[in-house]
Amino acid sequence: MHRIECRTPAAPTDMKKSIATFIVAAAECLSLTAQVLPPLPEMERILLPITVSNVPGAFRTVWSSQGSVFRDLDTPVLILPGCEQPCDNPNGPTARRTLPLDFPRTQPGDTNGTILYVERASSDQVFLSLRLLEALTGQSIQLPVVRERFFFSHKFQILDVPNPGSGTRITLRLYGIDPNVLGRIEVRVYVQGSEQLVQDAVYDLTVVQRLYSTLAYTLPVRPPTAEVSYYSPIAATSDLLRFEVVPLTSAMPVWGFVSVTDNLTQRVTLRTPH
Repeated sequence: MHRIECRTPAAPTDMKKSIATFIVAAAECLSLTAQVLPPLPEMERILLPITVSNVPGAFRTVWSSQGSVFRDLDTPVLILPGCEQPCDNPNGPTARRTLPLDFPRTQPGDTNGTILYVERASSDQVFLSLRLLEALTGQSIQLPVVRERFFFSHKFQILDVPNPGSGTRITLRLYGIDPNVLGRIEVRVYVQGSEQLVQDAVYDLTVVQRLYSTLAYTLPVRPPTAEVSYYSPIAATSDLLRFEVVPLTSAMPVWGFVSVTDNLTQRVTLRTPH
């Protein structure tokens, strides 16, 4: 990280001279900062959909997110939050090693999930993984890590979703990738096979934002989201369901998935769009 030291001059006895001296010193410091700090390169946004730490769930479960990163590079790459040059010195002891992925965990009141920013020129050589771990049972769920190029500007489908009821509960999670763009999404639920429409609803993507700031950069890290939980049957059938997701706001790419939880074992599986 670049370090800049700006010293405040000793205050003269004359107040007018003191104010003028302070203004000049501040201007010189800002000028020095602008000259030394590099501009932020073009970055690719990457969604980590669930980023929690010791969060209680149903039936006394406790959940935490863990991630890993591997940089297949001979040059440094900027990853924010969590890795500012030269933390990934390619000639250092961590070169081409799988390392823990650092990211800001969701705090009370935050929107869930985290947006990482990876230097676009090298992003295809940065490999990421995210898991959701349950403390009591040791269950490990591999979570999707979604690059912004895989978000949908058009409607998309999530298939093979079981009808919730006494045996299972399901949660639909929807995300935007641009923290500054909020909007609306229509969700239609169909019975697979007959393609009967059984539910049609509109939801808002909202965000409670948290900023990641350094001397050089300030970046919003929480994605706009909507979350819908289903505990009772959506359709009068045991057939599988299809979720159709339609972005209603222009310039708002969207991605989402459905988690399916067994009410007896608390085992979780995912349904994602492909």
